[in-house]
Amino acid sequence: SDEISLRKLLGLLQARRDSEREADRESGCLVQVDFSGLLPCTRYSVSVSARFPAAKGMMPACTAAGLTTVVETLGGEAAPTAPRALPPTSFTFDDMVQPHVRSVLLRIENRPGYVLEYRAAAPSSAHFSPQSPSARMAFSGSWQQEGTASVGTWHRVRSVDILSAYRCCNNIDDLDVESVVVRADLPCFGSEMSLPDAVEFRLCTEARAAAHPCRWVGAVSEPIAVCFAPPRQSPRVRRVLSDDHWCLSLTFELFKLAPAPSPQKLLASSLLDGDDSDEDEDHDRELADLRRMQTLPLPPEESWATEADLGRIPVGYGHRMVSAVQFRYSLQSGLTAALQMQLEEKSLSRRWQVAPPLPISSTSISGAYCIADIDSGIGLLDDGIYMFQVRVGDGSRWSAWSHTSNAYAYRVPPPMLPTIASIGKQQAVMVEPVSSTVARVRWCDFRPAPGLTLLEYEVRATPLHSQDGAVVATQFEHRHRGGFIEREVTNLVPLTTYVFSVQARYPRVGSRHWAGKQQSDPVALEHPLASQDPPAPVAVPDVEEHDGFDEELLGDGFGTQCVATLEFPDEEDGVQYELEYAHVLGDELDTSELRANHVAWQTPVATQLLKGTIGGVQHLPRWRVQMHP
Repeated sequence: SDEISLRKLLGLLQARRDSEREADRESGCLVQVDFSGLLPCTRYSVSVSARFPAAKGMMPACTAAGLTTVVETLGGEAAPTAPRALPPTSFTFDDMVQPHVRSVLLRIENRPGYVLEYRAAAPSSAHFSPQSPSARMAFSGSWQQEGTASVGTWHRVRSVDILSAYRCCNNIDDLDVESVVVRADLPCFGSEMSLPDAVEFRLCTEARAAAHPCRWVGAVSEPIAVCFAPPRQSPRVRRVLSDDHWCLSLTFELFKLAPAPSPQKLLASSLLDGDDSDEDEDHDRELADLRRMQTLPLPPEESWATEADLGRIPVGYGHRMVSAVQFRYSLQSGLTAALQMQLEEKSLSRRWQVAPPLPISSTSISGAYCIADIDSGIGLLDDGIYMFQVRVGDGSRWSAWSHTSNAYAYRVPPPMLPTIASIGKQQAVMVEPVSSTVARVRWCDFRPAPGLTLLEYEVRATPLHSQDGAVVATQFEHRHRGGFIEREVTNLVPLTTYVFSVQARYPRVGSRHWAGKQQSDPVALEHPLASQDPPAPVAVPDVEEHDGFDEELLGDGFGTQCVATLEFPDEEDGVQYELEYAHVLGDELDTSELRANHVAWQTPVATQLLKGTIGGVQHLPRWRVQMHP
């Protein structure tokens, strides 16, 4: 009976277990266990074992073959991407656009648990340390030598502002919901920390124990300029002249390919290394003339010492990262009365006008100086007097404007008159009559501006009395060689007194107005030879031996017409003659006075040149002339 009772009890327990298993299967109850700490991109073998809690330590775990499988974990989130710099003008900041503020706008991933870090970008020679052992009163720091700076050491950005409260000025297309724009504030000038002029950024996990090693740090950004020091000297303005083109150039200090001066100084304590304002002789003369005309304004007195924030920037700071230059100009005065009047009437403004940025190339850098050419297409006015300022940067962030340059006239200097030493005791313009209609003019070559060799002259003959005829002028190009120049002026009126003048300009550049007018004394064209009067035609007898005679030219019945054969030159000394005739009495009543008062001169019906020789003898040109009957 006891055995039967145990069998019944076991059967009841088995039935209960079967019913519970069937109930669990129908209800869908499954056991779920989550594992943490697994490595990404790793293959694991997963098995499930079971045992009775009461049998712990007494029997091994039972493993079912159907509860074993192989799984592979996913890769998970990748490491953060590199931060990307944005131009300060993308957002409205009053202080961000200030050139002395050491802040950078960055687009970063919105990753919780990560902080922003920075380090100095190589080379280490650009790592400025304000606490250098070699510091003295003359300067406030030095550029550390290679190997002494802590390049490669990452520092946490202490102040990071998310720009959710700022209004975006420009559309940023790649700014999605997983990205955020932050403002990273680096130590300002005057602090005791190292102040690199270019930095690299990355995102780093705040607690490495809670993150996988593959995601501890993100990608490193490109070197980003933090701040640019303005050129410590005002730009030097120069002209670049050639016979076909000209422009202004600005020369300013830029330590891009050359190291900054050592020991390094701050802008506030920096003294100009030498006066770079030595002008050539011709420019000095031009400035003296402008000052005498009281049209040359003086630049304002400026000093970096008065700017507390800018004065703490080291000289040449950030110049190695400079890739562009920008200048601005202001019209201060004019060489002409029209420009001065427009400035007084305020139809022309003296406000600063900003020109587009210009890229800097290696060809524009010479040592510690950079040269930027000013294109004439920006709108500078001829004969205007301008002042200039420059600033340097990378196209998105700029330095402060430099000090103001000296006033400079935007024009090509006109050709200059020869000096007294080159002329000697001779007159400026000498004239020699060649004939009654031709004069030879002689003068000393004008001096072109440096860089120019081609001149254009105008030689003008003006009658002393306006009723004596029109002005005769001739123009020609001449390459400057120095010495004296001779030019003949033709088609003058005989027996007329002229005043000859010479003036010059450049044929392809500069103003179209003539300059440097020089005049001769009045000169009368009275040649001593009798041939200054037209020669008298001479009648010659008709002969049958001649060449080129065309009777059809004179019409039918030529032999019965009123004709004559005359001998006279049709041209002499460049002067062409026309033939006229008049009928006279031909007896004792025929006098000169009667011809002058009563004879009507007429033009022949036709004239024909008789070519060749007659009887083998050379003669003046002979003409067959037909007159009215």
